[in-house]
Amino acid sequence: IIEPSAIAIQAVNSTSACGIFAKSGDTYQLSQNVSSTSTCFSILAGNITLDCQGFKITYGSGGATGGIGINNTGGYDNVTIKNCLIFDDSAGSTDNYGIRFLNVANSTITTTTIFTITGNSHAIVLEGSDSNVISLTNITTSVLGAYNPAYGILLNGTSNNNLLLNLNFSISSQTGTRYSINNLDIGTIAVNTLIYNNSLG
Repeated sequence: IIEPSAIAIQAVNSTSACGIFAKSGDTYQLSQNVSSTSTCFSILAGNITLDCQGFKITYGSGGATGGIGINNTGGYDNVTIKNCLIFDDSAGSTDNYGIRFLNVANSTITTTTIFTITGNSHAIVLEGSDSNVISLTNITTSVLGAYNPAYGILLNGTSNNNLLLNLNFSISSQTGTRYSINNLDIGTIAVNTLIYNNSLG
């Protein structure tokens, strides 16, 4: 017999505004489009699921540098992000990211679409992050002006054993074609798996 107190209850929370996710084990579901002048969502616990249910996250609409759509720089593992539309609205600024993971493991980004429009503003950034899966995701980077490069996926800081599966890239700018995947550390490409139907538009 399992005592009721031994059963972990995972709550499903409806979310209608940008904010923080801080309760481990919970699922958060967007109920409408949301927008922030800087960072929209910050993840502050592990074992969290964000299901956008097809709604849109707009970040950086104030034009400030450093806005992030979904920020997990605290190193929280076992996070799932799915069914999201993530839009960069930071024209004129730089260093804005759609999704940023720092020291994150065993997490998933799937069935998501990300648009970025400024230089040095990457769609997905994995820094020192291992054993994650990015799948079934569409990424568009369109740099408006002669800024620094914008990458579809930036693997940095010895990010290892990540699986990139069924991705579609559309990379363009006024200053030339941008790489879809950039690896700043020697050997990074060899220890990550780029597999199955990844396409560059």
